[in-house]
Amino acid sequence: MATITEKQTRDLIDTFVHFRREGRNVPENEIISDLVTLRKYESVLSAISLHACNGYASSLTETREDKKYQRVKKEVEEIAAKYGFAVRFNGDPRGGAIRFILPSGVSNNWDGETWGIYW
Repeated sequence: MATITEKQTRDLIDTFVHFRREGRNVPENEIISDLVTLRKYESVLSAISLHACNGYASSLTETREDKKYQRVKKEVEEIAAKYGFAVRFNGDPRGGAIRFILPSGVSNNWDGETWGIYW
């Protein structure tokens, strides 16, 4: 398991605080579980975007990755709905793959509109 940096730790804590404050009274243990899941999904979507950017090795891989992308995207949308957040997906591997639009409008992203998963 990779070591988490001090900045990543602060980003994770900030995300937890905003999810708890703005997220429809979801229990803290459920928030933590969702954040772990979202981090995993962020990694999966980023890898798929990078692979797509570099070209697929075969049509079989493309089909498999497209299905996986759609499945993960749906699961992220379900998590977002539980909190009352809108979600945007970024297919560009240079940025965060998952970006939430929080009700308060607070942002940790360059666009000033969304909250990304960056730890």
